[in-house]
Amino acid sequence: MKPTHAEVAGLLSYCPESGVLRWRTSSGNQVREGADAGTLHPDGYRIVRIARRGYPAHRLAWLLVTGEWPLQQVDHRNGVRSDNRLSNLRQASPGENNQNLHGPLSSNRTSRFLGVCWKRREERWRAQIQVNGVRRDLGLFATEEEAHRAYSAAKAELHPFHHVAA
Repeated sequence: MKPTHAEVAGLLSYCPESGVLRWRTSSGNQVREGADAGTLHPDGYRIVRIARRGYPAHRLAWLLVTGEWPLQQVDHRNGVRSDNRLSNLRQASPGENNQNLHGPLSSNRTSRFLGVCWKRREERWRAQIQVNGVRRDLGLFATEEEAHRAYSAAKAELHPFHHVAA
């Protein structure tokens, strides 16, 4: 069972401006009062162990600020999984969370921009966006930057609350 807000608040303090969780008290050899809580995992998330169970720091931050465990995913707006500043966190559905993926989506990605890929046969850049699970073709473009501008414009119209990543 997840710890309550009161239990977590008794163990951790949270700074919304820096996104840092700190231990309120010392316990055992691993935990020192005032020390940063948690460890950074290879996937980029900070995980905090409470009562032998690991919790993502961003979910604990949400709990400490709102008083309730998040009902949905907690998304990092800028895509940096260790950036737990309150201004960078928002509740999101899985689809909303996927709107601001950063970096290569697969090993065969051909563009440095999300929503843009090289079409070898046409020798042009294609821009596409996904809306409610349906891929929309935004056209073919001479340059990668033009395709990115088309994607960014569509994203601003269709997903106005999401950060457009380069």
